[in-house]
Amino acid sequence: MRNRHMLEEANETHWIVDVLLVDKHDLLIVEQTRMRRGGYVLRTKTNLEDIPVVNYSESVNVAASLYYDSLSSKEYIILLKKSGTLELLDTNLQIIDVLETGIEQGDNPKFITIDERSERLFINLEENALYSASLHRTDSFISFTKNAENPRKIYEAPSSISYFDAEWHFEVKSGKEFVTIAAILQSNQSGTLFEVIRQSQTESRKKKQRWDSFVELTNLNDLHDSNRPHDLGSGATLKSVSNIGFFIFSFRQIYFFGLPSGPDHYIDGSNIGKYVSFKGLSRESLPEDINDLVEMQPNVFFSQSAKGLEFKLFANYPLAVTANLDLVVENPDRYECCWRELTSACTVVTNHIATTHKVNVFPLSHQTCVLWDRWSGLEFIDNKSLSWEYFIGFSEPSALYSANVGFDFPKLVSSCALEGNKGSLQVFSEGYEQLLNDEIIFSSDEEICDIWPTTQSLWWKTKDGKLISDGVAVKTEHDIIHVTSNDELLAKNPSIATVADIWEDMHGNYVYLSDDGRVRWSGSTLSAQIPMGKKHIMEPFILACRRQHDSSLLTCIGLNDRLIILRDDSVITRGWTDVHADISSIFIIPERSAQYIILGTRNGRIKIFDIGTLNITESIRVGSKKIGLCAIPRTPYVFVYSNDDLLVLEIHQGGKCSVTRVKTDARITLMRATCTSEVYVVGRGGLFSRFRMPTELGKPKPIHQRIDTSSKCFSKFTSFTCSNRLIVTSAQSSHYSHAQTRYMNSAHLLLHDVDSQMQLHCYDLSKNYPQATIADIAAVPYEIPPSVGTLPQKLPSYAERLTLSKCFIVSLNYETADDDSLANLLLFSIDENNCSIDFHLSLNTMFSITAVSNYYNNMFLVAGECLQLFDISYLVQENTFRILPKSNPLLLSGYPTKILGGLPNISSSEQLLKFSNGGTDHRILISNLLKGLQEYKVTPDETKVVHSSEIPKKYLIRPTSSSERNFPSIDSTFGSNRMIVDCSWSQIGNIVWFATAFSDCNLEVLCIKEGEEADDERKVSIKVESQITSVVSLWPKRQALDHRREVFVPGSGNRHLFSITTARGSVFILKEATLMHVIRIQEEAENKIEDLN
Repeated sequence: MRNRHMLEEANETHWIVDVLLVDKHDLLIVEQTRMRRGGYVLRTKTNLEDIPVVNYSESVNVAASLYYDSLSSKEYIILLKKSGTLELLDTNLQIIDVLETGIEQGDNPKFITIDERSERLFINLEENALYSASLHRTDSFISFTKNAENPRKIYEAPSSISYFDAEWHFEVKSGKEFVTIAAILQSNQSGTLFEVIRQSQTESRKKKQRWDSFVELTNLNDLHDSNRPHDLGSGATLKSVSNIGFFIFSFRQIYFFGLPSGPDHYIDGSNIGKYVSFKGLSRESLPEDINDLVEMQPNVFFSQSAKGLEFKLFANYPLAVTANLDLVVENPDRYECCWRELTSACTVVTNHIATTHKVNVFPLSHQTCVLWDRWSGLEFIDNKSLSWEYFIGFSEPSALYSANVGFDFPKLVSSCALEGNKGSLQVFSEGYEQLLNDEIIFSSDEEICDIWPTTQSLWWKTKDGKLISDGVAVKTEHDIIHVTSNDELLAKNPSIATVADIWEDMHGNYVYLSDDGRVRWSGSTLSAQIPMGKKHIMEPFILACRRQHDSSLLTCIGLNDRLIILRDDSVITRGWTDVHADISSIFIIPERSAQYIILGTRNGRIKIFDIGTLNITESIRVGSKKIGLCAIPRTPYVFVYSNDDLLVLEIHQGGKCSVTRVKTDARITLMRATCTSEVYVVGRGGLFSRFRMPTELGKPKPIHQRIDTSSKCFSKFTSFTCSNRLIVTSAQSSHYSHAQTRYMNSAHLLLHDVDSQMQLHCYDLSKNYPQATIADIAAVPYEIPPSVGTLPQKLPSYAERLTLSKCFIVSLNYETADDDSLANLLLFSIDENNCSIDFHLSLNTMFSITAVSNYYNNMFLVAGECLQLFDISYLVQENTFRILPKSNPLLLSGYPTKILGGLPNISSSEQLLKFSNGGTDHRILISNLLKGLQEYKVTPDETKVVHSSEIPKKYLIRPTSSSERNFPSIDSTFGSNRMIVDCSWSQIGNIVWFATAFSDCNLEVLCIKEGEEADDERKVSIKVESQITSVVSLWPKRQALDHRREVFVPGSGNRHLFSITTARGSVFILKEATLMHVIRIQEEAENKIEDLN
């Protein structure tokens, strides 16, 4: 695989290729890029992660088989790679030999059949062709035969091979043995076909082996059921029985083809001739939910006795079918066999896997098979009793979409789905998972507004003014606003408007501020006057004070977005200093130089303030909620908390800090610590808890959380700037209606809390929009446009921006609906307090929509049959919304799947200069499944603009000409042999990274410097194991290099650029440093070639 190692796996996926029993007691689980091995006899492992990985591989496994060499009594493992390479391994998983076939493997199922008698393998290396690969062995050694015709094509079918089976037979007339290969073929045009080839008897041991048709190609039309859904094949499988014939099984019909050179067969006295058919199972014998979906799995377990033949086979659901053909009499003299009518029965065989879950079946031995359900895990079934023996749990749904949730400390969330209405949200982050191993003290019915843990008691105050000590209400005549560490009660009065304990003061002293701006310190005669204005009188002050090593007092006072600092009674700042955000909390970093202060802000930021320069030196955005700070005495740790997040900040020398996420389900409103490192936590709803802070935290570790449902498929989600926890997930469910003979669809919007792993609300769209499916979903926060171009910046009111931060749009598809005249564009918002989804308005755009995207200001884009710009207006006084078209509807062709707006200009330097000098357009890129990448420009409709300074009332969307496109090289990569599945871009500094995923499992990433043409020297190609389903940027658009993040987050210099999801459950991360390393290697190689020339 090309540069597959460049991708970092966010989650450990377990796509099972095969399950083998090695050395009779070891379980070998073959995955795509690794193998696990563990003791099978003891059966102590119940989770797949508990079985150790014993082999990693850069190449991808697509098939595996166990080969027993009777000459040496040794076992070998044969692996088929995605590249077509065959590997021969011993039981220690060491490679013994390799055979390069040169045939890249497709996505069709692969089967390896080992013919021990002739020392060769039969493999369907091509979709419609079988190959044989010869082995060479001695008493102590085995290898692949090395010649130009190994492997050799032995059979080319007219359609796709769905399964084949090889068997040896004895021909009575000639007295010779011969081998046959029976194959089931599947064709969209012809249906299910069956054919048997036979190896020529006289040349069976020669190098050149001729294969002839033995049972001519037969169309098994009866295996088709016109009443079944058209997207399912017949699901037939087969078994060759030595010297008897060939049995073909489906749920509807069973065929028995006699061996052409074999005995005559009679069923209840009637000669079968060429073949006979038996009725399969009736639909009524199957579970109702799946009786139209059942197909047979390839492998058939067979046993023969004097009583007759018994077949056991499994379905694509946890069902087993037992078929018996009882022998009445066998007459060797007349060379004929008489049988009774074949009987069959169906049995549910699972204990852990639901009957509605699809399974794959791996034959482990003649006695045991393994059922793999991607939702539940591996279940081991006894073939004789059809009862379960052993279970290994894990889940592997398809990953459809992933994106960051949050700002500078994001969580990576992936939405996953499986057939049968099963969905999963997976959340990946890094931090401390077990730090808050807290003890719940009690829960208060009243809202708590402050707490004070002292040396003697725990005090708290409720919102209605009640003061409580250790659970007992304390009656006071005054409004208590603070309790000191010495249990002194301080009441609000003109001289004490705001109060705070003095940090590092051993006597319990405090600092307080009067209404008129006078600062005083208890235990001291010092006082200071700070400048006050009328506008300050009613505003809340934020107060912090620390006793320094020289016993001086450093005091910080915050008011709105301003800060004033005093050393003892002297103001050391030039009056009030603007910190550009409303301050919510202050902590003075304990250093001898007293150089730095940590500020928490009301808009969710942490800022480091340098007292010496009076500047903000670092700033990081945690979220959008008010930040609180809780320092732990005598440690370098400070908790950073909000209603959405909990982080721990570690202070290093020189005022540098690192910040790490802490896992918690609670929505924290207050945190306070004692001098003994006990930390008290108050969550929303009045839940009191307590934990002890360890002296050392160790290294943060990966955190993996899941939200599962077995009733809906998740497709995509959108997150919100107003919350780091809440997302809205689009979900679908369907069931087959026998009454209407079609699938009935239901669309849902789900509100999830990704931290607590809870579904908070479900909005059922199918009530008002029957049979509609969700095409796309996107949040529509107000997006500040660039300062250049034709989208002038005019900020709406705070109320409007706050409201839009909670809104999202949904586009509906009516392809399977009876009524396509309903609205196809809907506007919703989330209600954080009530944990609900609120509907606002809908409209019919009069053209189908397949993709939506937020744009600048309060506008968004839709694409489908047309590309158009819309505007959302929120009328604050009326509390109503309005959506109006803002541009012309530009007719599109093909099938748009994604809209990329706000593109940087990466064309020629002349065009970049024009753009930076106030160009007249903005670019849009459409990813079109049938047309590739299409570029458009947005310009103001000059006929609608009155003044150049006002926001245009209308815009024009036009295609760009070939000479002015930003992405010519990417556009040219689209060809008829592959489609663009998804694309995305990230910009860091003056470098733009553009990633494009193709339908052939390739990912191509271009590194483009602004103003330069893209070239192949800066293109990286990566091949992954399965179909890519999404590529999403993880880096904020238009964000320059942010050195502040590197201070706060260890290792953040290795920036995450993209997340990539695949149909087999993988979620990959692509990092900037990794790409840059590969590009440097490519450039060095190119330079060496130029030097040689």
